[in-house]
Amino acid sequence: MTVVGVVTAEAGRLGSADLIPVQDATGGIAVRVPDAGIHVRGDRVEVTGALANPYGQLEVRSTAAATTLGSGTLPAPLQIEVGALNEPVEGRLVSLTGTIDGPVRRSSTGDLSLDVVARGASARVVADSTSGLETGSFVKGGTYRFTGIAGQRASKKDRPDGYRLWLRDADDIVALGGGPSPSPRHSPNPTKSPKTAPTPELMSVARAIVSVDHLVTIDATVTAAASLLDATGRRIVVEDGTAAIEVYLVNGTAAPGLGSHVSVDGTVARAYGAPRLRETAIRVRGGGSSRTPVDLRVPPSAAQEWRLVRVVGTVEEVHKLGDRWRAELRVGGVTIPVSGLEGARIPADSLVKGRLATIVGIVRRPYPSASDRRFAILPRGAGDLALGSGGGASPAPGGTGTAGVTASSAPLAALDVDLAKLGGHVGEVVRVGGLVVEPTADGARLDDGTAVANVVLSGAAAELAALLEPGDAINATGRVERRGSDVIVAVSDPAALVRVGDPVLAEAADVAAAGGTTEPRSGTATMAASAGSFGPGLLDGAGLVSIVLLSLASAVVTVVRRRRSRARLLATVLARLPASGSRPAKDGPAPAAEPL
Repeated sequence: MTVVGVVTAEAGRLGSADLIPVQDATGGIAVRVPDAGIHVRGDRVEVTGALANPYGQLEVRSTAAATTLGSGTLPAPLQIEVGALNEPVEGRLVSLTGTIDGPVRRSSTGDLSLDVVARGASARVVADSTSGLETGSFVKGGTYRFTGIAGQRASKKDRPDGYRLWLRDADDIVALGGGPSPSPRHSPNPTKSPKTAPTPELMSVARAIVSVDHLVTIDATVTAAASLLDATGRRIVVEDGTAAIEVYLVNGTAAPGLGSHVSVDGTVARAYGAPRLRETAIRVRGGGSSRTPVDLRVPPSAAQEWRLVRVVGTVEEVHKLGDRWRAELRVGGVTIPVSGLEGARIPADSLVKGRLATIVGIVRRPYPSASDRRFAILPRGAGDLALGSGGGASPAPGGTGTAGVTASSAPLAALDVDLAKLGGHVGEVVRVGGLVVEPTADGARLDDGTAVANVVLSGAAAELAALLEPGDAINATGRVERRGSDVIVAVSDPAALVRVGDPVLAEAADVAAAGGTTEPRSGTATMAASAGSFGPGLLDGAGLVSIVLLSLASAVVTVVRRRRSRARLLATVLARLPASGSRPAKDGPAPAAEPL
């Protein structure tokens, strides 16, 4: 599901560093995202993920970064009674008045908790150590107005208890009697307080990397342009003489070109475990320069993270997945992974097995869920590759440039099945398609709109797991197996895994012109209805043809206005149709789908 709302508290205030609350006009919900630390109170964000309810608290879990849509207006806190801190207000910014009953308790991690009473009812008030509150901020027996985020930590599964109010900072408590108002304290994260405007401190990139949650200014050179890392155009890499860091540009900021000398203000955080600077202001000081790559003779590590490096070695393997590829380069007695991203626009057959190669690129750490924990080198364009002499064989005629797989390779004949219906096809060979929700050590979790299921890669296909990334649209052909309580699709043939390109907009336009509606199906659910509207039965009763026609009709508006991921899901469904014979006759081939 997808939610859009305003961030009402910084990361950490709900007791977890990757959790932030968001709220719209209908309600509030916690969202768990890998880049939670870069978002500040008042940011308007969009998050897509699956629903979960650990300890009873409903949350959206996403493996992808939240999309910042700009600044929003913080909602006014909802005034409630102490006894009304319960399920209907969970996730919302609320305010209640009560008297402290008993001592203020501090845990070993520095978190605070206290009980307040009013009109015969009681409620738990808590504060994470990141709030900056101390036991001395409260007086036993004092009456206060408390403001914060309503949450839950139930004592047992499905038990309606454990509701609590999460305080964000000292401004969330106001003494009304029985003791003095607590002295104001500065938040330990001053850059995230909307009431402060600290001056950024000029420092080197190396020093900025360890200055997490501080507002800094760096002067550096752009070594990776905004088109390399993803399609958003908001991520660049910069480097000075000490280190390198990824810079996340706010909406509307024009991305500086490769080689530009820039001065960047921003807050340092970490995303997917790597350092990231969330830009608040950027100034281009000049251009046309370039940095000399660092020569590597050993595998890259965190010491070279995001830096521009150069390696020389022999190409041992090349594996292709759509517009991306991954190679293994033998350097001395070790191999170093090289990843060709879609944004680099480097054909996979640019590298030939057995040939000597000189490769320049950016060092990037693996995704947290990847089984291969090695840092990889990302070349930025064709100019970053140079082949020398070598005795290795060239790709077979008519091949894809992928080691061991030619264009004649083809998946097994299979039945097209929705993920929600896998349980009825155990033991059969099926073909499924959808979006990668989360890469796993042995494959990926796939979502086709009817359900989420695991695709498990084994045998010769196992090495392709490292190529899968969140948001990829793929088809997978394999045997349905039951493993414990889960039903999975087991894929052992590399040719049975296909990455699908974006849909052809002209085809969608043709369908709309032929009488189909162009009204898009909304992919954004209101938060108040999130729990009831999300489930595997969403598409029950709809035939494959109906699903395709509705998806095609909506693609014109959806692709242009909203999410590229929805377009990829459409492409995945389209790619399945030639085998099932359900596709309406159209001029031209199906969207491009390339086997590995």
